[in-house]
Amino acid sequence: MTVIRIACNENDPNLGNAAAAAMARTLGMLSQPIAKPPAKGCRPEKTQPQNPNELTIKQHVFPVRCIESFAGQRRQVAVFDVLRGKLRHAKPDDHIFCAMRAWDQPTERHMKHIEDRFQAIVRPILHGNVNSIAASQKRDIDSMFALWYMRTRYRRLDTQEVQLGGVEGNELTLAEEENLEKNGYLFARAGGKMPARQLNGVQLRKRMADYARDLAAIEKWGVIRARRAASSSCRTFLYTRSSPSRRDWPSLRLPRPAPSLRRTSPRLTAR
Repeated sequence: MTVIRIACNENDPNLGNAAAAAMARTLGMLSQPIAKPPAKGCRPEKTQPQNPNELTIKQHVFPVRCIESFAGQRRQVAVFDVLRGKLRHAKPDDHIFCAMRAWDQPTERHMKHIEDRFQAIVRPILHGNVNSIAASQKRDIDSMFALWYMRTRYRRLDTQEVQLGGVEGNELTLAEEENLEKNGYLFARAGGKMPARQLNGVQLRKRMADYARDLAAIEKWGVIRARRAASSSCRTFLYTRSSPSRRDWPSLRLPRPAPSLRRTSPRLTAR
């Protein structure tokens, strides 16, 4: 269940309006088809000088530890930039692998837990100690694939604030805003404007959870080892299929995420 917590003034006579407005806006976003990110996102909001709350600004779309596994002796990977049609080398923390504060800190922490569980599964595989995936590990891999699929599609924001209807909001300092975000709260600024990354984060968590449930239809995941040293990876994909010339390889067809608002209402709560 995706739970959102919203900071409100306890003396506000319309105490529940912010939660209701945030839920309504989020449900409206979830009712739309999965978006294609804008070609260029707007600049991220700045933190306080020196970022004292250690909020994540460069948010990896493809996990940094997965990128590191492709790195060579110079700790770089070869990157083909499809947009510019160029091949170049980049370090795992290069901006091409990152979103710039496109979702909030609670969402970043949530995804970090998913990544950590996935890394615990793949680490012994990469070391050559394990060649199969246990049935008990399938759910964590489903969650990681859903994260990978959805995160790349919500990696850019076309605006930094979203107007909520019927909400007055609160006069907050930047320090107060960061403290709320660090502790897992959404908030509305004076005039009823909410940082777009917060609603994007709620939407992202909900879509990830729904797609992970859809992936339960897959019977199991497996391990494929390359025969050559060179290997490649993509930022995301719709589904993969093995080469038709290798008939002994099974085809992998992944269910597409449902575009509807299925299962949304009873599983999204605010408090």
